[in-house]
Amino acid sequence: MFDLIEKQNSTRTRSKNTTDPITALYERLSRDDEQEGESNSITNQKSLLQAYAQEKGFTNCRHYTDDGYSGGNFDRPGWQQLLADIEAGMVKTVLVKDMSRVGRNYVETGFYTEVYFARMGVRFIAINNNIDNDNPDSTEFAGILNIMNDWYLRDVSRKIRSAAQQKGKSGKPLTTNPCFGYVKDPNDKNHWLIDPEAADTVRRVFELAASGMSQLKICRTMVQEKRVTPGFYRAQRDPDGIGKQFASCQLYKWEKRTVCNMVHRQEYLGNTVNFKTCHPEYRSKQVSAPVQEQLIFYDTHEAIVDEETWQAAQQIYHPEMSSAPGKPCALNGLMICGECGVPMLFHRMTGKEEYNDFVCRTHIRSASHEKRLCTHNSIRVTVIREIVRDTLRAVNRYAIADEEGFRRRLAQEAASYQPDDRKQLAKTIREKEKHIARLEYLLKKLYEDYALGHIPEERFDKLSAQYEQEEATLKTELAEDQARLNEVQTAAEQTDKYLALARKYRDCTEVTADMILAFVEKIVVYRTIRPAKGQRTRQIEVHLNYIGQFPIPTEGMENENE
Repeated sequence: MFDLIEKQNSTRTRSKNTTDPITALYERLSRDDEQEGESNSITNQKSLLQAYAQEKGFTNCRHYTDDGYSGGNFDRPGWQQLLADIEAGMVKTVLVKDMSRVGRNYVETGFYTEVYFARMGVRFIAINNNIDNDNPDSTEFAGILNIMNDWYLRDVSRKIRSAAQQKGKSGKPLTTNPCFGYVKDPNDKNHWLIDPEAADTVRRVFELAASGMSQLKICRTMVQEKRVTPGFYRAQRDPDGIGKQFASCQLYKWEKRTVCNMVHRQEYLGNTVNFKTCHPEYRSKQVSAPVQEQLIFYDTHEAIVDEETWQAAQQIYHPEMSSAPGKPCALNGLMICGECGVPMLFHRMTGKEEYNDFVCRTHIRSASHEKRLCTHNSIRVTVIREIVRDTLRAVNRYAIADEEGFRRRLAQEAASYQPDDRKQLAKTIREKEKHIARLEYLLKKLYEDYALGHIPEERFDKLSAQYEQEEATLKTELAEDQARLNEVQTAAEQTDKYLALARKYRDCTEVTADMILAFVEKIVVYRTIRPAKGQRTRQIEVHLNYIGQFPIPTEGMENENE
């Protein structure tokens, strides 16, 4: 804003026009102003300004219009064109309906109305406020008007934010339009339905991403398969609505960022994600909100991709996990530094695949700090693959050979109750529920007897206190028992899922990318320890999907070269 003053102060040659100077008629309308009715409409503003200009004898009038732009934002096309014409020496008078049409940010509005126009030799008139900078007496309260207009913007912003917060916390989607692959339910605008044609493209993108295909190759595949871009699809389906902003999109021009954004959207799992963006301050631009401030509501609409495919795409397609282009590594996003807890960076050695390794990202950042932020923790990909192979062989062999023992061992890890005790625990829960129901009946009967005068007050107080205390104790025990049962049942379900995977890959002799994505949750790598001369050892934890870190030793001596 203030660099306009610098331009004024610098020596420059302003163009001189032989024609009459322009009388600028400026109109602005935002969505919020529309709520005030027809009086603020663009048509109404134009009529008012033209009538005033004609009455006062202003000539060579030209309209500068911003329709749908907030008063808190001065980066408007009509306003910027007006400033450009003023800089060119073409405009000598600016007419507006009132001060709020210039803007609602009192700092910037005050700069233009009280400083900029005067320095540029431009006459400024706000008709309804009786402000004319040719008459100094009329501008005495201009600053107060600007503050009031700014307060109005703050108030509207607060109300909109409050309404959005209420809607977002209720689980309704805050986005105006569904993401590609969905359409609004005609019976409920807050519910999404699958768009079969677009959803087929979404599934294909996830399928390719989960297989390890790069963004560029996915784009090329989309072109080869003649799948239209999301933007072009929207422009064709809704040319008068959201499709307007995609009117220039080409038929098959897929971009890497389109693929990347699609792959990371949780909406395709059937979830609603609200508060992904925010305005840190009511006049500021929209920015991405921190992940911890976002709210996720699960199963709000039908999913397009299943959980396993989505997770596979996230792991192999993890952003910023590779230091060089090339085929993604199946271990991307799974490797964690045990010293600092930060995901490790995949480092690719061109032409020497056997030297590819994972390095602690925090240690790499230490280069710009005086002290080391973490140890030089790195490990070869070949070593990790061997450890994963040996772990899966040991666990899967044991799981298939002794399924009952495998289940029992996992149950012992998950809870104090073993699978055989589930029936007894469920029976105990049912008995306690019946006892609580009986106590509630007795309390109700006790209150009735007391109300009818069948028992004395002292007796009533003693019995009611006894029943209520017993009921409270039982409810506490019941909650604990139900939590234990849920824990055991969840562990049993997770065990079933793992056993299904073990059977599926029982004949595999080598670990493939698909197996890594199916079995491995994360791998935690700790720094190398030298217990004696010539010896090196380190702890490596392999956490498996569904069962976690299974109690089979994975520590060992490493013989790889540093």
